[in-house]
Amino acid sequence: MLYRAFAYICRRDQPEVTVFFEDSAGSPSPVQTLLNILAAQWRVPLASIEAYNCFDECELLGDHAYGPASTGDARLLEIGTGGADQIHYAKPETTTLLLVSPITLARLVAAQQLAARLQRFHRTSRGKGTLERHWTELRRAA
Repeated sequence: MLYRAFAYICRRDQPEVTVFFEDSAGSPSPVQTLLNILAAQWRVPLASIEAYNCFDECELLGDHAYGPASTGDARLLEIGTGGADQIHYAKPETTTLLLVSPITLARLVAAQQLAARLQRFHRTSRGKGTLERHWTELRRAA
C-alpha cells in the first residue's frame, strides 16, 4: 500500500519533506516503517525524526483530496488550497522523497507531471472557469 507523510529532522536546518513510501496493507504502524527507513537513509537516530499526517492512498484520493476525482493521481501530491480551484501540490524538485517500487515510482512521476500542468492551469486561469470545465483540455495537452 502506498502512503504519504511529512517528515523532518528535529533541531536541524533541513527542510521538511513530503515522503511517499510503501508498506504492507493493514500494517500496524506505517509511520514506524517510515521512521525506520528515514533513520537509515538520513543516518540519524530514530528519535530525531518526526513524521506526521501519514495517510494511505485511499485516504489521499478520497476524504483528504481537494481536487475532483477526474484529476486522478495528482491528488496524491495535494498539500493544501488557496481558495476555490487553487490547489497547492508538493514540489518534487525540492521537497519530495519517493521511497517506492519501480512501478509505483512511474505512477508518482506521472502524477508529478500532471500536478505541474494543474498548477500552471491554476496560475493562468484565475477565475476563468472551474477546473472541471477545463480538465479535458488539460488532459489533451499532455
